[in-house]
Amino acid sequence: MNILEVIPISKAISKETLTYFSPTAIPLGSIAHIPLRTKKIHGIVVSSQPVSERKSEIKNLSYQIKKIDAVHDKTFLLPEFIESAQAIADYTASSTGSVLSALVPKVLIESIRSLKEPIPRTAPSQNSAQTLVLQASDEERYAMYKSYIREEFARKGSVFFVLPTIEDIKTARQTLEKGIEEYTHIFHNELGKKEIVDSWNKVLESTHPVVIICTSSFLCLPRHDIGTIILEKESSRGYTGHIRPYIDARKTVEILARTYGIKLIFGDMALRIETIWKQKHDIYTELSTLKFRSLSTSESALIDTRRPKNSPHKKFEIFTPALKELITQNKENNELLFLFCGRKGLAPISVCHDCGQTVTCASCGAPVTTYTKRTVQDGSMQMFVCHKCGTKRSAHETCTRCQSWNLQTLGIGIETVEKELKHLFPDTQVFVMDKSRIKTHKQAVTLMDKFYDHPGSILLGTEMALTYLTKKISNAGVVSLDAFFALPDFRINEKIMHILLSLRALAEHAFIVQTRQPDQHVFDYALKGNLSDFYREEIAVRKSLGYPPFQTFIKISREGKKVEARKAMEEAKKFLTPYEVSLFESFHKGTDQNYVVHGLIVLEQDQWIDKNLLLKLRALPPDFMIKIDPDSLL
Repeated sequence: MNILEVIPISKAISKETLTYFSPTAIPLGSIAHIPLRTKKIHGIVVSSQPVSERKSEIKNLSYQIKKIDAVHDKTFLLPEFIESAQAIADYTASSTGSVLSALVPKVLIESIRSLKEPIPRTAPSQNSAQTLVLQASDEERYAMYKSYIREEFARKGSVFFVLPTIEDIKTARQTLEKGIEEYTHIFHNELGKKEIVDSWNKVLESTHPVVIICTSSFLCLPRHDIGTIILEKESSRGYTGHIRPYIDARKTVEILARTYGIKLIFGDMALRIETIWKQKHDIYTELSTLKFRSLSTSESALIDTRRPKNSPHKKFEIFTPALKELITQNKENNELLFLFCGRKGLAPISVCHDCGQTVTCASCGAPVTTYTKRTVQDGSMQMFVCHKCGTKRSAHETCTRCQSWNLQTLGIGIETVEKELKHLFPDTQVFVMDKSRIKTHKQAVTLMDKFYDHPGSILLGTEMALTYLTKKISNAGVVSLDAFFALPDFRINEKIMHILLSLRALAEHAFIVQTRQPDQHVFDYALKGNLSDFYREEIAVRKSLGYPPFQTFIKISREGKKVEARKAMEEAKKFLTPYEVSLFESFHKGTDQNYVVHGLIVLEQDQWIDKNLLLKLRALPPDFMIKIDPDSLL
């Protein structure tokens, strides 16, 4: 008879391990099917001891130990991976089980009987833990990646190549696999179960080093010969988790590389401010000299859309003469044009023209966006849609404050731009890509193929489209992104810089940016490809305000009824003493029934992980959300 400690693979369980008994010995690392209350879940066996060694402890338990169910006694995860999961759990103030639940795809656990076991390690890794950074154009980075992968192969080492999206994976594969197709494998969650299992087994059976191009959820693949992890598009916000345990894939690969004792490479056209700071302070090392001047063949122009002083009042026009001319030339020359719009819908915000009240969501209190809904019976009607909680309602209403019918839309939304494009250029084909119309990856790929196959056409899109623009195009333009500047987000300039640099790199001939805020320095830096001065300005601002990388933020959030949420956060603040917690309302406060309050703990850059604070954070009830080093404080 043996007593087992099992890590439950579940986001809903805060305990690190659960205790069970088994009549037979079970190998460590085995996947077990364990009873929990009225259901059964999977877990990983991490400890096994004879009952005789824990007899006195068992007698004092207040509950009865249950017998373990079915066990799959094959090595599924490497011990180093489980150790990394425990370290990630400490960093995110969560449990190891919740981390494993996030990092191990469910399809693999369900297919455990069909999975091959890894080939045993035959020699120690020739690498050592080191983080390298690479900042250069896409072409330069991928040329260096191809060379580095072949060098790793020569050292008998395999490579993880991590990307944020499925489309990124497909694009990377086309470039990286040339000449090594047999040893290149891709993994992402939209592959079928059989395809994942077959590829998994091919990777584990291969005696030759392999390159595994994947999203971060497949880093659990147990190859003993991994010599390097490359994380490409390091600045992408697609690496941050939006559900518990709020894991950042960039931190995950850092911990994995350190635990495995292997190299890690961060690469991007423009690395994050924190990453460059770490390189300049010798925490990271250059793989190659960082390029702080982004080159482009396109002619760039910044157009001021503000009305000149003392000019006669005119109706606001969405397109400036310069952008209209570019659209006309694009059609005449059978070229391709992408127009970026920062907001969905007809307009990003609506206000009462009489009293100034903003139209908000009745469910969560966030500002609503105006859309046009087309119906068979009634033609078209305008709708208010909340992008925070998804609530929809008719826009045919009065102001909730003064009952006026005089509701006015502000800002430029993608539907408004589309309507104006079709009015001014009726003979030009316009394709539109945003999340309200394109719901699946397949739809996005189909739309993009149509765009590329129709010279003279226009693709109008939000940030979503940037992922699918994988080939160079003739021209690009920004209709509007000024609404971004209104967001109280300390990383917003960095986000805008990345959008503008990406568009500038895509365009081969012309790149035009329209704005009402031409004095914002980020425009000058982006249109000149001046990463050096952008970094210097941003890091100076962050240092003066105590933002990352100079300090570490821990954000604690509580959502619920207004009085309840405030009271709960006040109690949490007292509980977390002596750590100072600053309380503030969410940017979108919500309604009285769905209210959000945040608490912020600020630590010096080298103070996390603080063991005492970690214990307190883990002791908070599960309805508190905890994010370490959050992307935003909103």
